[in-house]
Amino acid sequence: MSLARKLWVLGKILAVVAVGLVVVGLFLSREYEVERSILIQAHPIKIFTQVGILENWPAWNPWQDGTDPTYVVTLGDRTSGVGASQTCTSRHGAGEVRFTRTVPTQGIEYDFRFHDSWTAKAAVEFSPHEDGTLVTWRLRGRVEKPVIGGYLARMMDSMIGGMLDYGLKNLKKAVDADERELIFDDEAEDGPPMKGSLLPQAPPTPPAGATP
Repeated sequence: MSLARKLWVLGKILAVVAVGLVVVGLFLSREYEVERSILIQAHPIKIFTQVGILENWPAWNPWQDGTDPTYVVTLGDRTSGVGASQTCTSRHGAGEVRFTRTVPTQGIEYDFRFHDSWTAKAAVEFSPHEDGTLVTWRLRGRVEKPVIGGYLARMMDSMIGGMLDYGLKNLKKAVDADERELIFDDEAEDGPPMKGSLLPQAPPTPPAGATP
């Protein structure tokens, strides 16, 4: 077989493969869901102080670990509770986080946007466990790109899962390093059955007559 004939056959094969990939891509689901979990030996309210307050995100959020010097975060007018938000810019583009649900004993839900082409519903959820609290970080969305969207959706777990694992490990370290005391209000009538707040440990009382 001549070289020209071989090239012609190869071209036909590649064309058939390309058409096949396009056809398959049109029928693949573009929905994706990525989640990772970690067990933290702490009360959920203590974990919530890291997760539910945006000022504390740099301690555990993998995208704010300082490895990208172009990554800049701007906090919104609210930094906790429903409607809390922050925006970010980097060499890769711009994004936004906005809380849509926050419950100290259950976790948070938020909308995530990066560029105008990637949006996701995300949550950091707390579940009771005999050894502490099981924390699950979940991202769910849809890749709005024709043909290749289904293929990209199938790659999301490998693309993002490692970052979620890294962030949860950072979260555990941040919670373990927090030495503040958890104070419960057993007489609270509203809110969850266990309502609490984290307060700094009070300094020791100086002996009587001691000079401050």
